[in-house]
Amino acid sequence: MLLFPHLGNGQKEFEKWYFGNGQGIDFHNNQPLTISDSSTFNSPSYIPATICDSLGNEILYSNGFSIHNRKRRNQRLDGVFLPTQYTSILNNYVIPFPSGTNDYFVFSSGTYPVTDSIGNTLYEKGTSRYQHLAFTGNSNDSLVRVGVTQEIIDKESLIASYKNLTSNFIWVTFYTPQAGHLIIYKLSQNGLSNIIREYWIDTTGINPNIPTATYNWNAITFSSDGKILAFTNALNQSIAICDFNSSNGTVSNVRKIKNVDFPFLEFSYSGKYIYAIEKGSYGSIYQIATSFANTIDISDSTYSTLIVKSAGYGTALIGPDKKIYLGSGPPKKGISVINNPDKLGISCNIDTSGPISSRGGLPRYMLSTTFSPKIWSKGFCLGDSTQIDLFNLEADSAILDWGDGIFELAFNNDKYKHYYTNSGNYTIRYVYYRSGVPDTFLQPVSIYNIDPFDIGADTLLCVNSSIILDASKSNATGYLWNTGDTTSTLEVVKSGKYSVTVENGKCKQLDSIEVLTIECEIEFKNLCFGDSTEFKLNNFSGDSILWQFQDDTLTTKNELSIKYQFADSGQFEVYVSLFKEGIQHPKLIPVNIIRLPKPDLGPDTLICSKEKYLIDVNNKAFTRYKWSNGDTTTSLSIAKTDTIILKAEGFGCSVSDTVSVYFINCEIGMDGLCLHDTTVFEVYDPKMDSVLWELGDGSTQRGNQIKHKYLHESNYSVVANFYAFSHHTTKQITASIIKLSNPIDSSKINQCAGVIFKIDDYNPDYSYTWNTGIKGPEIQFDSSGIYIIQIKSKTCELLDSVRVELIDCSCSILIPNAFTPDKNGLNETFRPLVYCPINKYSMQIFNRWGQLIYETTDAFDTWDGTYNGTICESGVYFYIIQYSSQISGRQSPLKGTVNLIR
Repeated sequence: MLLFPHLGNGQKEFEKWYFGNGQGIDFHNNQPLTISDSSTFNSPSYIPATICDSLGNEILYSNGFSIHNRKRRNQRLDGVFLPTQYTSILNNYVIPFPSGTNDYFVFSSGTYPVTDSIGNTLYEKGTSRYQHLAFTGNSNDSLVRVGVTQEIIDKESLIASYKNLTSNFIWVTFYTPQAGHLIIYKLSQNGLSNIIREYWIDTTGINPNIPTATYNWNAITFSSDGKILAFTNALNQSIAICDFNSSNGTVSNVRKIKNVDFPFLEFSYSGKYIYAIEKGSYGSIYQIATSFANTIDISDSTYSTLIVKSAGYGTALIGPDKKIYLGSGPPKKGISVINNPDKLGISCNIDTSGPISSRGGLPRYMLSTTFSPKIWSKGFCLGDSTQIDLFNLEADSAILDWGDGIFELAFNNDKYKHYYTNSGNYTIRYVYYRSGVPDTFLQPVSIYNIDPFDIGADTLLCVNSSIILDASKSNATGYLWNTGDTTSTLEVVKSGKYSVTVENGKCKQLDSIEVLTIECEIEFKNLCFGDSTEFKLNNFSGDSILWQFQDDTLTTKNELSIKYQFADSGQFEVYVSLFKEGIQHPKLIPVNIIRLPKPDLGPDTLICSKEKYLIDVNNKAFTRYKWSNGDTTTSLSIAKTDTIILKAEGFGCSVSDTVSVYFINCEIGMDGLCLHDTTVFEVYDPKMDSVLWELGDGSTQRGNQIKHKYLHESNYSVVANFYAFSHHTTKQITASIIKLSNPIDSSKINQCAGVIFKIDDYNPDYSYTWNTGIKGPEIQFDSSGIYIIQIKSKTCELLDSVRVELIDCSCSILIPNAFTPDKNGLNETFRPLVYCPINKYSMQIFNRWGQLIYETTDAFDTWDGTYNGTICESGVYFYIIQYSSQISGRQSPLKGTVNLIR
């Protein structure tokens, strides 16, 4: 059984159990937790005893012949081991020194074979031994052997221990069932003492001459208060119960339970009952009251109650939580627990659902008569009541410090509740006094917080709609709705009660909501600005209605239909509160009041009749157009006086505009555009009310016909302002005032007969007509007389005349054919003789090789027969003479030869 010595300050030395197959239980927390550690012994036959420090950290564990440190290293390399030539299955355990140092006793009880000279096994020899160890706690977590392995007795024995509350030593008992031999030692800081007490108990039927063969199916255990000691004897099928004096180690008042083959025993915490487990695969469990005075039979129902029959249970061990844990053998392979071992019969409440595999049974630790102080706590969520149950303290008085500044008096076996105001880690300090001795126990507790959440108040749900219930929180890890859904949100489409439990691995929080369905379909129409918008609630099945508009201008009750005119266009929200069975459902109706842009057709206008008036109102806001003439296009061309109406539609709304268009004849007559004439401007439409002329030279006149004399030749911009039908329009024209000049300078000219006459200042934009019918600026006069020419521009006309006198204007030149530049004074140079006035005269002379040797433009110059000062040779030379007659204007080029004779 497990030993729980009293060392104070939160001892957790024996709160980890291992029982082969890498399985175990950890009692350090507020509830036993499963351990799965494949690095420990995997064989179910080797059930290790484990020791931890006061904080629950493993120091060592042993299966009776092999010792390992917390890092699972076999300490045999350090010389720390027990003899390995024998087996130890159940009888191994570890006891710490009472002084609280890092020293430990590792006990083991087992057998080894005794053989003859040729190796045949004669029998199994039993032995019980121990090893004193010191834990260094260095980086290797090493264990150091102190002394050598000691043999206590030469028999295999069962062991139990107990520590008195006020003493500084531990009672250690060894029991050899084969001989009914009970030996009692003291274990103190000086080590294991010599034998203090020795008894021969329950030897009936035992042959003392039989060698100490192994009998594993036996047990010895103390009650938790140290007042009762019980052990079994498999040979005579009995259980012995006796009183134990923890002050001096004496045993008295031995009484027996007969006809039992129950090798596994465990007391309830109070010692009121002892639980005996039947040997073998049957594993029935009996609850036996310890209050009987003499020997009783197992069938005595006054004291003995069959709890479970043929359940396959094996070993039993009381835990720090005062519950008894049951190891199971074949065919059952799990841990079960007796939740209330101090209650009679089936009220002890055996739970068989334990998932941990034990097979070979629970570890055979020794249980001290006084448990270590223990606090079981529950309620780790902020806002919940954190409850602690105090166990195993048996205090005379105590103070409970909750770790947050709150203190209170506390006593053993009471339950205490506390509300923490903040989440976090706290250390509960329990300072207690027993028999005048103070001690302190520390219990860490973590208070977790789950973020507040609210899935909403009871609500109304419109038919054919849904709401999302949202329980999502940042620190939540799980959600469970009463619908079975496990998502953080839930979509609800029908009435009912809905709840969700939210958890974050440590805490749970519940919230619920009731949903009622209601018909709340709302129609609305007339969303055009300027209209009264109508809201209508159809098939309403609630109790009352409250309408409220965003500008708070109107609030009415219990009206299924309501009209409201919005003061502006844009986005608005209308709030409708529906009530049913005291639950309000706010419904938000988004409303978009549309203001279509006006299709601006422009102002009424006055248009000249030869023009067309185009109205274009293309706008993306409009989806339909309808003109008063039936057209449905985005634009309309108007060519006559009319009043036009357009109706434009879009987004269910319509707007319209009207325009009147008046057409008049804007044609302007214009005459007299010569500078010397009077210019006349005139309009012809009788619908004109008046015309204002802006004449371009700074002057204005009013009237349908006006006359004006311009003083300068120029282009004048004339604006006619027309007024008709109370409207006004303008037309601009250009008055080009032209001054025509007489084309002939004199009234009489002498003209060579046959010569063409051309007027001065010819303008190709004008037309020229002679009275002879000739058109153009040139004429050849046939005879002497008066000739008349008419000149016309686009807007102006001029007549001019001239008297023509024809004369003979023939012109001749005499050219010599030879000359003699011999310096005799005769015929020394070459010069043509001209007998009429000429213009543009030139003469060039070439030699026979075509070289130009002389050139002049003066008709009176002569060639002297030299070239660049050099005398030219005699011979034939060529000449080219060009001239025009001043009279006739004819040009007469002359070519020929001349002989130079020397």
